[in-house]
Amino acid sequence: MVTGMVTHAEKDIAPGTYDIFVTKDGYQNSDIKHIIIPGYIQEKSRCSPSSVNVNFDLQSIDPVKAKVLILPQPLNIGKTGYFAAIITLKGEKAADVDAGTVTCNDAKALTLLRDAKWFPQTFVAIFSRQDLDPTQTGQVTMYFKESIKKSGGNPEFEWYNTIQVTNKKTTAKEAIDDWKKMTPLQFITQFFR
Repeated sequence: MVTGMVTHAEKDIAPGTYDIFVTKDGYQNSDIKHIIIPGYIQEKSRCSPSSVNVNFDLQSIDPVKAKVLILPQPLNIGKTGYFAAIITLKGEKAADVDAGTVTCNDAKALTLLRDAKWFPQTFVAIFSRQDLDPTQTGQVTMYFKESIKKSGGNPEFEWYNTIQVTNKKTTAKEAIDDWKKMTPLQFITQFFR
């Protein structure tokens, strides 16, 4: 059972035998602890549930290194639509990136475009411009975070890039606007011609 609980958690569970471990993005999975939850214990004239304390020590995993290209540049956040980050991981597969964890300045990625055959370490994260803070203009540092699924733990990726950001109500069409009509291979290669 996955509880989704955080530290100093307490959980009522039925008496029995359990294997418990802890996972957290950016840390190695804990060792599995085999515990036995006894039944109720007699205390004077009443029965009380017994309790078992289990503690875990987690060890951090070095963050994954990567390169990030943000498109378009400059980025106009006054325009409706999308922007993209082409992210190339070092030593990890793009297929292992947990799509639900990818963010840019706290904006969640709408989708990831991946092509395991031609670009096994590269993926494109598509974001909505409206999810960014409209007051941040000028030279803005864009921070990217994500988690990579691995059997021993989920290392995190953190990277940043500083780009020029404007906030103008323009409607000029940009190449990024057609991302839904392209395969991941077409999208990535159009920017590396």
